[in-house]
Amino acid sequence: MSNVIPFIVHKEQDPILRKGDLVVLRLDDEMTDDDGDDAHEYDGMHGIVIAVRSVYGPETEAPGQACEIDVGIPVDDDEWEEVTTHIECVSRVLGLESKRLRGHDV
Repeated sequence: MSNVIPFIVHKEQDPILRKGDLVVLRLDDEMTDDDGDDAHEYDGMHGIVIAVRSVYGPETEAPGQACEIDVGIPVDDDEWEEVTTHIECVSRVLGLESKRLRGHDV
């Protein structure tokens, strides 16, 4: 079946950031970790959205888009840090590599 194209490879990306999406943190003055401490040490690290705290309303330019999120960052094999931040402070990880990280065979 080498002529079968996997659907997951050609599926369009949803523009709405959701729980479970992979992201890269970017430096921002408002980033805090789960203890309320400064989180600048996590700048440039990859994580996963573990909660969407708020979304933009219907009267905005991006209705339904995540506004404030919690990101889980792996720091050890069995330890995670939780960072609360705004959507402007993350870049979403897209492409085949993100699908591989989620366990899809692509």
